[in-house]
Amino acid sequence: MKPRVRKGPDCEIDRGVLLGYPPARKIVDASLAIGARARIRSGSVLYGGSTIGDD
Repeated sequence: MKPRVRKGPDCEIDRGVLLGYPPARKIVDASLAIGARARIRSGSVLYGGSTIGDD
């Protein structure tokens, strides 16, 4: 299944980041939300079903 990722304005995502990695538990909504101005650095793993805040 392809993850759904919503990115806010002005966010920075480095190369080598895993977006929407499937969690071990069952979830209803596997989408990933990344808020405005987020800075996600190389090597980060962001799981599906997560929300990364707006500040």
